[in-house]
Amino acid sequence: MTTRLTTLVLAAILVLAVAGSGFTEDKPAEKPQPMSEGEMWAKAAELATPSAVHKDVLAPMAGTWSATGKAITGMGEIPISGTAVQTLVMGGRFIHVAYEGPFMGGKFEGGGYIGYDNQSKTFQQAWVMTMATSMDVMTGTWDAKTKTITWRGSMKGPDGVTYAKRTTTCFKDADTMVSESFATGPDGKERKEMEMTYKRSKK
Repeated sequence: MTTRLTTLVLAAILVLAVAGSGFTEDKPAEKPQPMSEGEMWAKAAELATPSAVHKDVLAPMAGTWSATGKAITGMGEIPISGTAVQTLVMGGRFIHVAYEGPFMGGKFEGGGYIGYDNQSKTFQQAWVMTMATSMDVMTGTWDAKTKTITWRGSMKGPDGVTYAKRTTTCFKDADTMVSESFATGPDGKERKEMEMTYKRSKK
């Protein structure tokens, strides 16, 4: 497995789906109008207030999840397993994720935050991990019909080349989610590089 692929796979391990149903994104925001200082403060407070999306989509993600899956490489498949502890923080504004598990004979740790931006109407996530010193940032959109969130971002490989990546995670039910990760190669073709199944651990 190349360093670039390993980094992608480990970042994708942490990418989790959003729960809930019936959520549809709002229409694109209209062109901003000039605001007074008072209006700016009021608008900032409104945007900082957790919305129905935070309650119906982010909150159900809280809990402990057991993860199993595989990395798909040109050298074969590599099994992956671990545990993700997800905690609702900052008054319900974000989900904090702490993941750990064995990988390729060693221990892997990763962590990050998942949130929903009321202003851009998009989901956002930022991750850090023991296999990199860079931060992985992606933006996501939600499809209520399929209960799937699609994350998109980019990553720079050790060779300095930046490539696109995409991760989809589907909630099969309240306690099961399936995530798949894809990367676009030098030939412009998208290839599947990881798949994971998360099961909620019940006390």
